[in-house]
Amino acid sequence: MNGTKGSQGDISLLTVECVFYQFLYHAYFLYVKQLLLSTTILGYFICSGISLFAIFALSYLNLNAIVMIYIDNQIFDKMNVSQTPLQKGEYEECTFKNSDFSNVDLSEFCFINCSFIDCNLSLVQLSETAIRDTSFKGCKMLGIHFSVCNSFGLSFSFDRCLLDNSSFFQTKIKKTIFKNCQLRESDFAECDLSGALFDQSDLLGATFDHTNLEKADFRTSFNYSIDPETNRIKKARFSTSGLAGLLDKYDLLIDLNA
Repeated sequence: MNGTKGSQGDISLLTVECVFYQFLYHAYFLYVKQLLLSTTILGYFICSGISLFAIFALSYLNLNAIVMIYIDNQIFDKMNVSQTPLQKGEYEECTFKNSDFSNVDLSEFCFINCSFIDCNLSLVQLSETAIRDTSFKGCKMLGIHFSVCNSFGLSFSFDRCLLDNSSFFQTKIKKTIFKNCQLRESDFAECDLSGALFDQSDLLGATFDHTNLEKADFRTSFNYSIDPETNRIKKARFSTSGLAGLLDKYDLLIDLNA
């Protein structure tokens, strides 16, 4: 791992928030304790128990917050993350190159304005992972469930990536760019892809069902099958040679050379 600029291991803003909330909770419980103490001995024991529970719970929360580090402007090169785990945290404007993330659990990580170049991310786990304005170039990304990512601000772009059998089910990823990608058997059901660009991309067996494809551009993509009756395709762009992909369910024989 090579650093460029910035610092690694800075405590996340989440830590500050937790300390603040901890202060408020302690102040509140001390107030209630004194109030009950002046009334009954039983009230004192009850409030003492509540206070101890709050201290342990908030300390655990605060510990987890400290573990969530903030890292910016770093370069990670030739990492095998299954052998050298990436520390859970927020990564901003970081670059990951020639690294192996396959089968790694990246749940609840946060990647903002990051770049993944020539990495293997196949079957990576992304439960509640935040991915914002992040690019993937030349990456192997088979079987990834983007549908379980944190939906807030979800945005990415793909260039020369293998995304076979990946799921974008119910994601809202307007204007997403797929350039020179292979997306065979991928799931775009109930997805918002309005304004998306599929440039020179292979969509063989990809599922489009109740998908918003308005203003999407499929002119240079190929092997897609899209039912205009079950998908929103208003002002979507298709090439003449690709029109057959809109009529598959009718089992028509179309001679484009006639």
